[in-house]
Amino acid sequence: MRLFATTSLMFLLPAAGVAADRYHVVTPSFGCVVPWTTWALNDGHNPHRRDARWLNRIIDRGGCRLVSPIQEWERVGRVGRLVLLRQVPPHSGATPLLFRPSDLRVGEIAEPAPAAAPEATTTAAPPVQPDPAQGAEASPPAAPASTDATPSGS
Repeated sequence: MRLFATTSLMFLLPAAGVAADRYHVVTPSFGCVVPWTTWALNDGHNPHRRDARWLNRIIDRGGCRLVSPIQEWERVGRVGRLVLLRQVPPHSGATPLLFRPSDLRVGEIAEPAPAAAPEATTTAAPPVQPDPAQGAEASPPAAPASTDATPSGS
């Protein structure tokens, strides 16, 4: 019995002692299941983002969800140059989503400075930097050949 208790405790201690990194998006961003849609929706230079029909189709196709900076996420892994995160606390049936590293910051939500003390400032953690071995993050992966990049007139 004592051996069983000791072995069980050894398995529980590492999990309890290691805290996973917590992430927040810097600004409201889209988290998606499909890598290409993550890049397309969060690219500020994408001219298609102004087209509501294109946005709706890409959001549906990519399994995307708009994420608020208030929501807390933990890292599950990586897919290419994207970070795979799941919401904290985990919601049953919720799929982990992909995010661009430049859209994330590590740590707690920065609290606004109190109105009575304007000199008090809070510092936010810097955005997650891409892995140099993964290549330049500024360029998204090429769109799949079967994806309609422009809306059709219907």
